[in-house]
Amino acid sequence: MMNPSFKTQAGQSAFTTVYDRALERWPVPVERLFVPTRFGRTHVLVSGPPEAPPFFLLHGMTGSSTMWAPNIAALARTHRVYMPEVPGDFGWSEVEQPMKSRVDCAAWLGEVMDGLKVESSVVGGQSLGGWLSLNFALKVPARVKALVLIAPAGCFAEVGIQFILHAIPCMLFPYRPVFEWSERWMCAPGNTAPRESSELFAAGMRHFRSRLGARPGPFPEEELRGLLVPTLLLVGDKEVITNGPALVERARQLIPHLQAELVPHAGHLLSGEKPEHVNARVVRFLEDLARPSQAA
Repeated sequence: MMNPSFKTQAGQSAFTTVYDRALERWPVPVERLFVPTRFGRTHVLVSGPPEAPPFFLLHGMTGSSTMWAPNIAALARTHRVYMPEVPGDFGWSEVEQPMKSRVDCAAWLGEVMDGLKVESSVVGGQSLGGWLSLNFALKVPARVKALVLIAPAGCFAEVGIQFILHAIPCMLFPYRPVFEWSERWMCAPGNTAPRESSELFAAGMRHFRSRLGARPGPFPEEELRGLLVPTLLLVGDKEVITNGPALVERARQLIPHLQAELVPHAGHLLSGEKPEHVNARVVRFLEDLARPSQAA
């Protein structure tokens, strides 16, 4: 069946080939589920023991949930990791009603959790996924046990114009050299994007018709000061969509229960550029949450 988010049937087939190849390389067992929501059927990748505590992990813009390939083995050892694909972005979710506001974005994730029979969870993500996660924690704090924000986009400051200038050419000139130029800018010098991310980004740019609604923007200071859940923030010291050190400093000033770290020699594609570092830090954060002193 033709998914209307694709420009052509041939384009959908090409994207399917790349997506399926990424899942063939997935390092742990993975399930594929569809969850109905008012915004459209949401495609969810799931890994980890069924009885383990839940962890909802949201991809970055144009990433799809396959971007978590370098991280999933470490995270799925102790958690049931649910990786929903944002309706309107690259992946297999479908759009019936675009998410146009912060309320819509929170309602969508809440309905996905309802469909999976999860009352509350650790929630996190990278870039756009980080913004969606923080938005959900601010709107529905009772459903968020802890937050993991990896290179979040737009949460504490506007996304810089340089991001727009590196995204538009990819849409206007969907060719490999343009994609590689944009990805090099996203990464710290000498780093590269993971293979899965690069291939899906290229296929999506060529064949997908993006239907994203709400865009990341800074949250009000009074809301951030009222955030009470334990929060881990990881930002590359070579972050390019905003100033990384300034972002971390501002977050430290605003969020009460924050652990924040600048990751050395890493850019915006942090979870793929430095997977060992990110995995170890997130695992340690999750282990600390599980200790009785932290859970009290």
